[in-house]
Amino acid sequence: MRRLAVKIGLETLYFSGAHKLMRRFTGGVGAILMLHHVRPARRDEFQPNRVLEITPEFLTTMVRRLQRSGVDFVSLDEVHCRLTEQGFGRRFVAMTLDDGYRDNKEWAYPIFKQYAIPFTIYVPSSFPYRLGHLWWVALEQIIVRNDALMLKMDGQYCRVSCRSVHEKYQAYEHLYWWLRSQPSDEAMFVIVRELSARYSVDLAELCETLCMSR
Repeated sequence: MRRLAVKIGLETLYFSGAHKLMRRFTGGVGAILMLHHVRPARRDEFQPNRVLEITPEFLTTMVRRLQRSGVDFVSLDEVHCRLTEQGFGRRFVAMTLDDGYRDNKEWAYPIFKQYAIPFTIYVPSSFPYRLGHLWWVALEQIIVRNDALMLKMDGQYCRVSCRSVHEKYQAYEHLYWWLRSQPSDEAMFVIVRELSARYSVDLAELCETLCMSR
């Protein structure tokens, strides 16, 4: 009942247009947007990591709309200055991209350059050296290439069916959160390395294909 009341209240604000009147008080002073992949849409039926992607067309539309709304695109240094000096006269947006993917350079950079937008790319040091674990991508590749997986989970050997697209999504969801529940990153990486070796997924090659070099 409480959730329904909140939903009705929020929908009332939105459809009445009252949210626009409240923007001055509830919109905050700015935002830091965190992107990952910027690349053309894929047609694969199985894309469990689609949530980490936007298309160049989407990014361009977003940039144009924010510019028309009067929002300032600023660097992270400028964010720090505005927050410490309380320079809240205009709202701002800072653009960041995680993981240092090649498509950031190929697709995102030309858009940012065209519209003179500062941006920051966070690069995990292991990825350019091809030593990192894009484990969520490896898991996707393992599942997409196989109809069933055998692995030891919590002390017992299990068979995970992933024949249909529906089963693949179920398998990914189950294994993703099981991996995330491991007691440490290293424990998770050991499992991922073992699965990748068993099902012929090259972790270094994933870094080479998807991530920028040194």
